[in-house]
Amino acid sequence: MRAFYVVWLITILVTIFSARIAQADYVAVGQIRGNVCSWGGFICKFVNIDAIRKEGKLFSLAKVFADVDDYKRGRCWINTKSKSMGLISNAINIFTQPEFLRRQDDGDFEELDVEYLVFKCVKR
Repeated sequence: MRAFYVVWLITILVTIFSARIAQADYVAVGQIRGNVCSWGGFICKFVNIDAIRKEGKLFSLAKVFADVDDYKRGRCWINTKSKSMGLISNAINIFTQPEFLRRQDDGDFEELDVEYLVFKCVKR
């Protein structure tokens, strides 16, 4: 009976550690850029993202991400908006969309409406 508990404990530990090993972290290399669109989405461009504002406080962007929406050829993509539910998605975005900021030449920050983030990354 004791051997059963030992095997059971080993199985649990192997499961826990293998689940952690299977998770990938993505490390940003270089500048994180955001896709910003205007004119109803007809004109889009990539701009550098320098900070994020949460609850009125400025923070630098993370450089390590546990998960990304897409990883292709050394580039990571993170969607910042809900899009799948039409008008409901627009309402969700009003309350959940982070404030992404770009530093202007005069040192002030400009708030950006970012569709998604793109950056060079390595998977570890």
